[in-house]
Amino acid sequence: MALKVAEVFDKNNIEDMTWNIIHDIEWRWYIDEDVHGIQYSVFKAIAASVRNTESKTKEDVIKYVDNDYFLLFQIKDKIKDRESEGFEVKEEHISYIKNSCA
Repeated sequence: MALKVAEVFDKNNIEDMTWNIIHDIEWRWYIDEDVHGIQYSVFKAIAASVRNTESKTKEDVIKYVDNDYFLLFQIKDKIKDRESEGFEVKEEHISYIKNSCA
């Protein structure tokens, strides 16, 4: 994740990331790649890290997204209340996450 975050900063010549900047980068990506409806997890992670802040440096964002609790929260947020969309959390998924985080 850290390498992909750094790539977003470097490719876009960003020193201090804000929510508006990552939103614009993400929007351009949707248009350029013609992938409407798809979520790119790196953009979502950066956006989550700068939400409710003025701005963050590349190093600050990397530190934030490399935190295991942040990653677990992102997983939880993606899988909760998704049954109506046909998404089912199985015991094997939970076991995999627990074993991977041990």
